[in-house]
Amino acid sequence: RWCKKIVVVSDSVGKMLIARDKVPCSMIVRIYSGIEFSNYNLNIDKDRKRKELGLRNDDVVIGTIGRMRQEKGHEYLIKAIAEVLRKFPEVRLLIAGDGAEENKLKCLSDKMGIKDKVIFTGYRNDVSEILAILDLFVLPSIEEGLPLAVLEAMASGRGIVATRIGGTEELIQDGVTGVLVPPKDVHALAGAIYGLLKERDKINRFGMLAREAAKNNFSINNMLKNYERLYEELVLPPQAA
Repeated sequence: RWCKKIVVVSDSVGKMLIARDKVPCSMIVRIYSGIEFSNYNLNIDKDRKRKELGLRNDDVVIGTIGRMRQEKGHEYLIKAIAEVLRKFPEVRLLIAGDGAEENKLKCLSDKMGIKDKVIFTGYRNDVSEILAILDLFVLPSIEEGLPLAVLEAMASGRGIVATRIGGTEELIQDGVTGVLVPPKDVHALAGAIYGLLKERDKINRFGMLAREAAKNNFSINNMLKNYERLYEELVLPPQAA
């Protein structure tokens, strides 16, 4: 009640506030999160980094980054990778992050018979370097506002498969900058991963276009300019703004 404007990080979050909390449309301002591009797409010693993470040079590395919480959908990715491994035995799944679901997910990978194909890194402070060694980034979330992990993967020029949920649809253009699949759909997720592994040129093309889209639309400079514009609108007299 005391706010003049409410800033949301995606249109999907704005729609949720309007529908769930009855916030007037006129109060909603969407300002996308931004990232610093100089921190990504690094030229690192990828062989050394892979060795550090327990990977071989010929492994096909599919990775995801984020807290291990139920809404992040890690279980669907693990099940999908079990399907992918039937056709691409050289695949390894790298899960970076920690959280309450970690033990459950480790048990699931064991139950699916792929324990030796899944690497749980725990919490990492070298996300940009991990992204640099991935062949494909996957975000299997079932709930999202505007996933920073997808923005980071875009800035790193990675090929991306993600669920069609929340703000992710505003980041990824399906079939142009990545592939979107329904949430909680193991077979669709596995099919999207399998399809890209069969056509590696698509991964590279999607990655280049994703990086360009992120640079044009989701830079930290764009975010700051939008906040400055909003502050001026709220604080300065109309003639001064």
